[in-house]
Amino acid sequence: MTALFIGVFPRVNSSTAGFAYLLIVLLFAAMRSLPEALAAALLATAALNYFFLPPIGTFTIADPQNWIALTAFLITAFLASRLAARARRQAENAQRQRQDAQRLYELARGLLLASPESIGLEIECRLMDTFGYSEVRLREDESPAPSHAHQLSLRLGGLARARLELEGYPVSDETEQAIAGICAIALERARAQRLATHAQALRESEQLKSALLDAVTHDLRTPLTSIRAAAAALRYATGLPATERAEMIEIIETESDRLNRLLEDLVQMATIQGGLGLEPQAVEIEALLESAVALVNFDGSRLKIRLPSPLPRIWVDERLASRALAQLLDNALVYSPPESRVELWAETEPESVVLRLRNQSTDLPPALRQHLFERFFRGEPARQIRPRGLGLGLAIARGIVLAHGGAIWAEAAEKLPPDTVEFALRLPLSPPGGRDAK
Repeated sequence: MTALFIGVFPRVNSSTAGFAYLLIVLLFAAMRSLPEALAAALLATAALNYFFLPPIGTFTIADPQNWIALTAFLITAFLASRLAARARRQAENAQRQRQDAQRLYELARGLLLASPESIGLEIECRLMDTFGYSEVRLREDESPAPSHAHQLSLRLGGLARARLELEGYPVSDETEQAIAGICAIALERARAQRLATHAQALRESEQLKSALLDAVTHDLRTPLTSIRAAAAALRYATGLPATERAEMIEIIETESDRLNRLLEDLVQMATIQGGLGLEPQAVEIEALLESAVALVNFDGSRLKIRLPSPLPRIWVDERLASRALAQLLDNALVYSPPESRVELWAETEPESVVLRLRNQSTDLPPALRQHLFERFFRGEPARQIRPRGLGLGLAIARGIVLAHGGAIWAEAAEKLPPDTVEFALRLPLSPPGGRDAK
């Protein structure tokens, strides 16, 4: 600007030059930092004094009024620089606060959706991802912290819940307190959810124990009563005809077998809950079917088997898998008319084989189908056909199949012909190399 005035407008007066310099200083104040604006004000004051206030070419001021004008110019430039810098700082703070508010919102939303079991890891990861801390450690114990780590106490209701050890990106005190509050609430929420889940599990466990006790008491008392009555008749009744004696013996054998089956179901269910010790191997589908059929007492003419040839081998524990298939087979035979036939066939998939059982039966409502594989569940149709039973058969089959990494389900009614029910069981194929591949 000074070169422009001297070279192009040599007769410009000091007032015009002063206003031009003031405009430049204001532009510096609005666009640059405060030190740069103050430096521009000092340079503009020196240029105005040297080139436009008499005596020209010196820093001496002859007229006292020019001192007043120069001082007013310098003060105006300084105040304008300060005001512009303050406004810029306020704008920057507002922008930073908006960014912190957005980060706090993302932190709160992420922790709200986090699983209670992983809340500690979630807090550490989200603070590093959202706020850019180089390292975050959540401490819920009294372990010593690194000397260089910043400590942030997490308190809720006046009680210390935990502490955060933060390294890296520093935030404002207000943002830190907001972080502490959000993390403390998340920890308390996770703790409350864990307590609620534990309480619900205890309630369900008590209900399950009551249901198991009722079912076991009822289903074990009935065969024991029959056995005791038959044994007493054999012991104390004299002169029993041979036919009646044979009937008493048959009752004892039948009810003993029933007791044995009930106990096997209970033991099998307990084994499944405790974790099955699988010993899988490559098994032929035909061998599995043969083992399952041998476990079921029925008229063989009722079962129609269709198997494609050749069938790949499956990778299962033959004893347990045949038990699961036998449960499905027994279920299909018992809950279908005596003169009807049960169809069994296999379908191959890229990594598994699906065995399907279809039998004639009354339609199962959708509300009933979703509970078929639950322990101790027996619908009203099942109670009418087989009044006695614990309702463990399909639950045992499901536990065995899931332990093999397979699946078991009842097909939807809309996919089947009327008055039919179909169950499917998926088991994994044998890996190449058979037992060596295990």
